[in-house]
Amino acid sequence: MSGVRLLVGTRKGAFVLTSDGTREDWKVEGPLFAGWEIYHVNGSPADADRLYIEHFVANARASELYERHGYAVDRIEPSSTGTHALDVVWRARDLA
Repeated sequence: MSGVRLLVGTRKGAFVLTSDGTREDWKVEGPLFAGWEIYHVNGSPADADRLYIEHFVANARASELYERHGYAVDRIEPSSTGTHALDVVWRARDLA
């Protein structure tokens, strides 16, 4: 039976929950970014051990925090408004 991974964003940080296919026992990793509100967390469909987060270019505090936790810039998506400060920075880090 294959395993299950659930990525959860909360007001207290992000959590990674894993279980085998029976989903009877769960292992909880986290909180990642303790004390920060994490609105969403993305996993890679190509690599189950890769985690993605995002923030706006203008959010220097988030940028510094994610860098301290080992997240490298993966790509930057331009804002639909054309405002550079609202460009979205995607960062990635391996979980393993």
